[in-house]
Amino acid sequence: MRNIYLSIIKVVDKVGVMDLEQRREIWESFNIMTQGDVSAQMKRFRLALECIKKLETRIQENTLLDKTRKDLNVLINSIDGEIDEQACKKKLCKICDFCQTKIHETDDFLIGYFQQAIEHMIQILEEDEPLLLSEYELTKIDEELEIEETDTAYCVAILWKYLKEKASEVERKKLEKEFWLWYVQTAASIQGVPLNYISEKTDEARESDGDKRELVIESLGGFVKAINYEFKYENGQKGDKVIILNVLNMNDDDTCPICGQKGNYYGPFRGRIKLGQLKGWKVEFIIKEKYYHCMNPLCREGYVPKKKVGYKEMIANFKYLTGSSENKKKLSELFERI
Repeated sequence: MRNIYLSIIKVVDKVGVMDLEQRREIWESFNIMTQGDVSAQMKRFRLALECIKKLETRIQENTLLDKTRKDLNVLINSIDGEIDEQACKKKLCKICDFCQTKIHETDDFLIGYFQQAIEHMIQILEEDEPLLLSEYELTKIDEELEIEETDTAYCVAILWKYLKEKASEVERKKLEKEFWLWYVQTAASIQGVPLNYISEKTDEARESDGDKRELVIESLGGFVKAINYEFKYENGQKGDKVIILNVLNMNDDDTCPICGQKGNYYGPFRGRIKLGQLKGWKVEFIIKEKYYHCMNPLCREGYVPKKKVGYKEMIANFKYLTGSSENKKKLSELFERI
């Protein structure tokens, strides 16, 4: 079983993220029972709880989330022994109710992810991990899920990455990788598997250690890159209260996301992403990218290259960037020139 965790953590160490399929593999590994072991469902709940416990160490970095700290402490302390499911559910629901109230009062996207992290724990407690159900069997990547379907670990990873308001992009990527490495090792510990993995820092990571600067937007090209480094800005246009930025997806990977086979280029494709609002303007990307047909006769799926920065993360990047007054001012000036 150690090989399962070891193979996953090596991939995470290399790419810095963990996908849905890898998390499923970890959750399913809990089905392997040993004498005197708790149920697989409770191990999956315990792993989700450990994510919340880790988040609690940094939750003071967000003023709104910090107001849940007392309830989180009570929840964590009461669950460290035997789990009283009803009492636990009651405490989790109290935190969710607080989040629901605050969602209507603020545009802080982190509140929504925090609420979903807690909601998902309730689902595990009531009916086990929903993303292991057959209805999600064909769902391979997180971007195919609505936020209401995402799991606790995915939500906490977003929070861990964005809690520090003035972190640079380099810092955020390091935080994300740090969380997922911790996640695999924690899962292995819950299953009673010694891992003791030591991450090997790459030369690229060493060179970036000194980069602690806050990202400041200087051009529309820089703005587009900050949302998704795979995109290249081409031009922009104004509509009725909307700013449309035409971008080119530089990723031309022809690998089929369903079966993994190569595909034939079929033609150009245009997609649209609604990022959010800035000073009364709706901001959208129109993405020009390649469209492929899978060459596998048993698949024949049509697809565009899988984006390394998902839809939810692009929206999160937009909210992070526009949270700076300096960036708001600069972007407003850039939009006026379109």
